[in-house]
Amino acid sequence: MAMACVPDEFRLFVVRADWRDSNLYPRDTLHDPSIWAWEFLRRNNGYARDYDYWNDRVCEDVPAIPLPKMLLDGYYCDPEAIPGMRYDEYKKAYPIHVVLSVQDYLRERWGVIRLVDPSLSAAEVEKRFPGDDPRNRLSWIFASTTPQVISPAPGFSAKSYLFHKHLSLPVSGYCTGTEVMVRLDITGNFDVQMDSLRRKIGGLFEGGDRGGETLSGSREQFLQILEHSVGSSVDADQREALEAFLAVNSNWNSTSARYDTLQSTARMVDLIGSLEAGTLKGELEAKWGDKFPPISVSGLDFSLNPYLSPSPAHYLQEHLRIRVPLRKALHKYFTFHHLSGGKSVIKLINRCLDNAYQFAGGGHAQVARMSPPKRTKKKR
Repeated sequence: MAMACVPDEFRLFVVRADWRDSNLYPRDTLHDPSIWAWEFLRRNNGYARDYDYWNDRVCEDVPAIPLPKMLLDGYYCDPEAIPGMRYDEYKKAYPIHVVLSVQDYLRERWGVIRLVDPSLSAAEVEKRFPGDDPRNRLSWIFASTTPQVISPAPGFSAKSYLFHKHLSLPVSGYCTGTEVMVRLDITGNFDVQMDSLRRKIGGLFEGGDRGGETLSGSREQFLQILEHSVGSSVDADQREALEAFLAVNSNWNSTSARYDTLQSTARMVDLIGSLEAGTLKGELEAKWGDKFPPISVSGLDFSLNPYLSPSPAHYLQEHLRIRVPLRKALHKYFTFHHLSGGKSVIKLINRCLDNAYQFAGGGHAQVARMSPPKRTKKKR
């Protein structure tokens, strides 16, 4: 019996390649974090849907805060604005609201500086938009790897601005919970400025440097807000659960991945996508080339039930429910088919499944922050 498929709006992932063929993925020896981060992000169904919805609405030259008489084209509005509505009219209609430029909204939601077509592989993106760092070729996509220079208000020529030493203009912008805005004199001593900036940023963290787990005082402040809102103290278990809501939590600077497992993890994302599309059982049981015989997984039930209370929460529970039979099916499959990145197949499958949900489920920034190879010194 064919596996039922999950409705598109509830799927976690989009299949971008046949997970059975490792040649369709970047090689497992590639140590470019930006390429792997992009390969995970482009498989996220939410990002793909946002690209389809917002791509034609991005305006790069709108101010962070719209002027009163401006139309709200190029802005994300909650509540949604009526087409043709000006900002002053919108504020009167919705006193409590959120208005962000589409770019700022996407930066906050996905951690990207630029919205890129998810149908493009990393190689295709690099070919169209070459980066300037050979070790981190797509770093320009991600806010966590590329600082953004915010110049004076749109409509004022940057050339004219730089010609006038004593002319000051307002600059505005929004920062997410992990960002700060820095004012930098471009004629200053850059090395000294960077050392100073490193100390100032480090001072925001517990312990006085970025090795600190969280922002100084952030736990205490967050707990005070929670205790005030719920009217009671928060116990240890609740504190641990609430760590996930901190913008900078205790595991922000760590990742459970190694470079040699990222290809296998990306393949697992497409495999889960096939599970949601209802095609995985057939793919597992199909004869693959001349080397590997077909296998049977008919005794294992790892199908997602799409009929009971369709909702995001329901399907997340379904993914948890079928984890054990899915792992058994994959263990049976990869006993015959090579899976790179480790000797213990069952442990590697578990780790890659966990990382697949994490990295393609919105945690791609953890991969983007991985260290690229060291720069090679040119021979004289």
